[in-house]
Amino acid sequence: MYLLDINVLIALAWDDHEHHVRAHVWFGRLASESFATCNVTQSGFVRLSLNPKVVHCQIGMADVFEKLKSFTQHPNHSFCEDGALQTELPQWQRVTGHTQVTDTNLLLIAHRHGRKFVTLDDGIESRVQGDEKTWGEVISK
Repeated sequence: MYLLDINVLIALAWDDHEHHVRAHVWFGRLASESFATCNVTQSGFVRLSLNPKVVHCQIGMADVFEKLKSFTQHPNHSFCEDGALQTELPQWQRVTGHTQVTDTNLLLIAHRHGRKFVTLDDGIESRVQGDEKTWGEVISK
């Protein structure tokens, strides 16, 4: 049971993404395990998919929504409610800059729902000290 990071969704969706194959190999190993998205990952997926600098081409809103629909209608997909930001949790004390905010929030959303957070960002490992076995995984290179 996994909550997929925005970067994993982007890599899975778009063939030209540098980690497309890597993400598909990992996703193929899920078999019957479930995966989830949430409002943060869905809106982030839409925002980044519309950015030609990220996906290396111009993609229209209809195509982005169709791709998002392919995730959300997958038989192993579920939706995690985001909930309020829990700023009192110790993971927030390890955040040192703006680029770590979304991943920290997603990590905590996953934890609230009994899921593991999956990302392509190996930088998150420094913020999960003591939680290494339970937080999730980085899709390795």
